Amino acid sequence: MITRSLLLRVLAGAALAAAPVCCAAGEEEPEPPEVSLQPATAAASADPGFHLARANACADGGDYDGAIAGYTAALKLDPALAEAYENRGVAQHLKENFDAAIADFTRAIKLAGKRASAHYNRGLSRARKRQYDAAIVDFTRAAALDPKMAAAYNARGLAYAMKSRYDKAITDFTRVIKLAPGSPDGYVNRGTSYGYSGRYAKAAADFSEAIARDPGQPQAYMGRAKAYLLLGETEKAAADEAKFKALAHGY
Repeated sequence: MITRSLLLRVLAGAALAAAPVCCAAGEEEPEPPEVSLQPATAAASADPGFHLARANACADGGDYDGAIAGYTAALKLDPALAEAYENRGVAQHLKENFDAAIADFTRAIKLAGKRASAHYNRGLSRARKRQYDAAIVDFTRAAALDPKMAAAYNARGLAYAMKSRYDKAITDFTRVIKLAPGSPDGYVNRGTSYGYSGRYAKAAADFSEAIARDPGQPQAYMGRAKAYLLLGETEKAAADEAKFKALAHGY
């Protein structure tokens, strides 16, 4: 079964936010699959895998209450099913029940401590509760378990940025860029951190790199507009602000 993953994204200095990621960078979000659930037979009802599969189908269709019920049914039959705890935690997170999500991710970690995704997801829930120090510990553990997990470095960088520890944030976003050079996210986030730490020329350069990778991203234009304004390049700032308005608001 596939464990759903979450990814943090900064919007030119906005607070930490979480959203599900279901496709690779640059791909269109797929339509939710049609779910046709069949009545359970007695044998199937006694199979935790059956309930796990139904719960995953509910989650994929956006029915998080149904998913939570399915994962709970699976856990009644197999209390050691770490994946069910983790997936139920994701569903709780998506319903913004962050305490319940953290509890489920913690159970998954106790059962299968080397699940990088469980540490990462718990970090996201902790970050949403503004528990940034605890979130950083989780993201660090996720990155240690999976050194190629760009999302863990990205999330940790955002947590550092929320604590105004911009040099550490920049280091993490630089790692994101190395792991996912075709994505604009690392550049937007590093550019934002450069901006908040007063390095406006570097900020503008990063936002330009983000725009080169995704010309339709309004946040990069607004970030670069602010950097240009602080550099005294008012005409460039005005042009970028106009582009931001066109992309974000359609005027």
